Parts: sequence; C-alpha cells; structure tokens
Amino acid sequence: MLISYLKKMILPLLLLYSSNCIATDEKLLITGNEARAPKIYLDEEHHPKGYLIEIMNIIAKEINLTIEYKLQNWPKAVEDASLGKYAIIGFSRSNERLKTFDFSEEPLYYDKIIVVTTQKNPLKFESYEDLKNKKIAVIRGTNYGYIFEKMLKENGFKHVETYSLESQLELLLKDKIDGFLIGSGTEGLYSAIRDSKNPVIQKRQNEFRILKKPFNLDPNYIAILKSRNQKPLLNKIDEALKKLKADGKLIHIYGEK
Repeated sequence: MLISYLKKMILPLLLLYSSNCIATDEKLLITGNEARAPKIYLDEEHHPKGYLIEIMNIIAKEINLTIEYKLQNWPKAVEDASLGKYAIIGFSRSNERLKTFDFSEEPLYYDKIIVVTTQKNPLKFESYEDLKNKKIAVIRGTNYGYIFEKMLKENGFKHVETYSLESQLELLLKDKIDGFLIGSGTEGLYSAIRDSKNPVIQKRQNEFRILKKPFNLDPNYIAILKSRNQKPLLNKIDEALKKLKADGKLIHIYGEK
C-alpha cells in the first residue's frame, strides 16, 4: 500500500518537473523568431534556419549539447521565454530584461538596425533628435537595446507597435507612420516584401527607402529566465563561443573583423 501510494505521489511530480525543465546536461529547449530571415526563420518545410541557428548548432556540437527549437511569432516567443518554458535567442539586453533574465556575456550576433521610410516622405535622420515626435513602428515585444529603451522612456519618438513587418509596410504606404525599425537589414526588408500577400506592397515596393544612417548596432544574446538557474550552462556556452571565434570557426558567418 505504501509503495503504491508513493508511486501515485512521485509520478505527477516527475511529470511536472519534466514539463517545466528547459535544460538538462544534454538538452536545451530554445525559442526564437520564426520570420527574421536571414538571421533566424522557419523554411518552407518548417525547419529552423538562419545564422543564429547555425551558430547555436556549432556551439552545441562543441559542448555535446542537444538543442530542440521552437520558432514562433516574436511576441509569443518572448512570452514563453518569460514564463521559463524556453531559452531564447536573438534577444537584446535591456535594463528591464536584466531584472528577470540571465544573459550570455558574449553576443551571438549583431543586428544592424535600419530605418525604413518612403521615397515620397523621406525621414531625416542624422541624430536621434531628428526622430522626436515622429511615428516609428516596431514589432510588438521587440527591444533594440539601451538606446532604444532610453528613447522610449524619454519619448524620443512616438512608439507604434505592430505584429508583423507586413503591417509596418502597409502603415508606411498609408502614411500612418513616418518609418519603422528592422533588425534583419536589407535582406530582411526585401524578404518581407517578397513574402507579402498584399498586392499593393508588391506593386509599390520601389517606394520604400532605407536610410543611410542605421539606428544602431544591437548585440543579440541567448537568455534564460533567472528562476531557472541556468547561469552555469550560459557560462559554458560563452566559453565555447569565445573559443570558436578565436579559432576562426565562425568566420563564414561573421566575416573577417
């Protein structure tokens, strides 16, 4: 009777632990953006692809770690990471996020944050002061680092949240925003235009303009909710990443620097 009782009590606890465990010595569950080509995305067969995936797979091989990916829309990825369901990649540091997440010390990748506007209404951007009172759109849940966070707090521009790049393109063509920020660069913009289901975007694609001056360079990290106590694993990933960079095994991704 006692053994039977213990089995009934222990089994649910084991299942609960299993469902809440995002990392073991051999396996790590990771989420990220499903539509940020070429950095990170799902291909036509729903396989995770992109620079970040390749970097993490090389690191995983270096430290004998198995990774299971679940790429999804960015707001959902951030929500799931905030609940401790997954580690998250392609994540910018900010003061708010540092309160709840442990980050790798070494950046996985740097986003060149570009500003997109239109040929008809070119946005002047030589200093951050030029964006004052301008309507600038970003994907909901996105943070482009400390400068971005500071400008939000100081009302450095009028912040407009959307759920997709396609909606930003539409708003821009309708003159409802002055511009938007995109971290996947020129390739990301052209990919969003190419994949758009909106015929107006396809027809007017030559009206979009990328400003010469980038908004900033934003380092991307891997992060895990602090309550998961995975700092040792992040340190291990850091050590491997530094070694791989020093050995020149990531030059095909980063280029010569």
